[in-house]
Amino acid sequence: MSLALGFLFTYPLLTALWVPSGFSVDWDQHLAFSWVQYDTIWRFHQIPLWNPYKCGGIPGLGNPQDRILTPFTLLHLLAGPIAGLYLEVPLHFAVAWSGGYLLARVLGVSRLAAIGAATVFPASSWYALHATAGHADLLAFTLLPWVLVPALLAAECRRLSYTALSGAALALTFLDGNPYPTIYASLLLAAVLAAWALYRRSAWPLLVFGLALVFGVGFMAPKLLPAIDFMRAHPRPILHPEVNDYRVLGQLLWSRNQDFWLWPEVKWKWGFWESGAYAGLFIVPAIIGALVGGAAVLVWLFAGACMLLIWMGSHGPFSPWEILHHLPVFSIMRVPSRAIIPFTLTLAVMTGFGLDWIIKRTRRFGPAIALILIAVATVDCLLVVTPNYWYVVSKPESDVQPLPSDGFHQLSSAVPHHELNYARHNAGVKDCYEFTKKFPTAIKGYDQIYYQGEQYIIGPGTARLEQWTPNALEYDVDAASPSDLVIVNQNYDQSWRLARGTGQVFDFGVLPPGKIPGLPGFPGLLAVQVPAGHQRMELRYRPASVIAGTAIAVITLLVSLALWFVERRRAIGTLTPGR
Repeated sequence: MSLALGFLFTYPLLTALWVPSGFSVDWDQHLAFSWVQYDTIWRFHQIPLWNPYKCGGIPGLGNPQDRILTPFTLLHLLAGPIAGLYLEVPLHFAVAWSGGYLLARVLGVSRLAAIGAATVFPASSWYALHATAGHADLLAFTLLPWVLVPALLAAECRRLSYTALSGAALALTFLDGNPYPTIYASLLLAAVLAAWALYRRSAWPLLVFGLALVFGVGFMAPKLLPAIDFMRAHPRPILHPEVNDYRVLGQLLWSRNQDFWLWPEVKWKWGFWESGAYAGLFIVPAIIGALVGGAAVLVWLFAGACMLLIWMGSHGPFSPWEILHHLPVFSIMRVPSRAIIPFTLTLAVMTGFGLDWIIKRTRRFGPAIALILIAVATVDCLLVVTPNYWYVVSKPESDVQPLPSDGFHQLSSAVPHHELNYARHNAGVKDCYEFTKKFPTAIKGYDQIYYQGEQYIIGPGTARLEQWTPNALEYDVDAASPSDLVIVNQNYDQSWRLARGTGQVFDFGVLPPGKIPGLPGFPGLLAVQVPAGHQRMELRYRPASVIAGTAIAVITLLVSLALWFVERRRAIGTLTPGR
């Protein structure tokens, strides 16, 4: 059912599976990410650790918006980078629906009511609007129910191995997306478990929260550690203040006008695609659930209220948005409107409680009433949100002008927002779209004056390219004197190392000791100081943070398996006769 609904709600994307969308800059950005990953793996047989096609060269795995470690990468490798990204949209819908159904069942909701609760979260317009905008890294919000389910089971059954499952789901929100789904998942988990601790009068849910965070950080370490390095070097600008007015909530949740381009009318800071969360007729059972759901529903009312307070943004120094910005990770956040996404999940839970009450209180006609209500509300959401997907396929990305075919080269005067096409033509884009406002780079495009090639030597010697791959560069170098410098027309990163040959890798803007005073340097450009003589030199991109992060993830996995094994043996022991 989850797959059927997923493809039904997103069917316009299936009409152009292999046609890249040029509808938005985010579609171009994530299609380019997908293409680079696909090409690096299939053509060069390398892990996409470095992306030479973007901004003069930036980390691949270390980019918080890059999604190479998502399980859906396998889909991209099999179906292709364009179709793979399109197919992710219905499949993420199915992930959200199945997770919502399981969450409702864990909370004791009947099967029919759970179907209604499961539909609310992905069928809400927030999902279609963000997918239409090309926010592939925000599709990971669909994993929110999967973070909550094992955490609630751990709190009720007191099984530590379930906290590892919650942490694994939390890690997937980052591996499959960017920091936003992970941070909001953590905030929602904190609100739910804190309220659950009061509801059960137990500190165990708080322990579950702490352990889930620890396991989550451990599992996401292969991407988290290099991402921290990258974002420290290139911090994200934060707009301030950002405010939302609670008086527009009615329009966001109930107005049937959920068109992607509605933002000029309501004048959001970021556009309506960041704010819409249509729930339609599902609001009716949600209100019933909030009123008659009993003490258990207070947990979800509290969590929903917390999300709405964050959604309101900067309403003063003591507003949750302002207070949270004093925390290390949350300090990089902007767009408080995205807090409405986890709020929609709490609304879905209350919908399940309300439908369950209808089914049980009116035994003769209750199931029929609930079924009709679910069917009508689902069709209503389908009619309201699905037309937005036609925007994606209505504007294919145009091809770029012919480019030189003599190997990889950097380009300065690129057509904006065509990174996918330039990457497919084996060209790097100097001016690119990234999470920083302007990515500084000293590279020269082949279309600029003073361009000396993708590699050159300062001095009377020569440097000739022997082999080019994204993560490794091999050169034949003949240096005439010890003062010769080999310059690579890519950005410097401390993880570039000499795998073969003799020399010192450094930032060209920070000259090594012994070089000629006053020699012009270009900060951020990759350079190698080489001794006099002939050599075969190989540069490789080897980030130590990825190795350390992988080791941490393996240790986390082993601890999780050990917990599962110990608790399983204990559970079997309690069932053994005579023990």
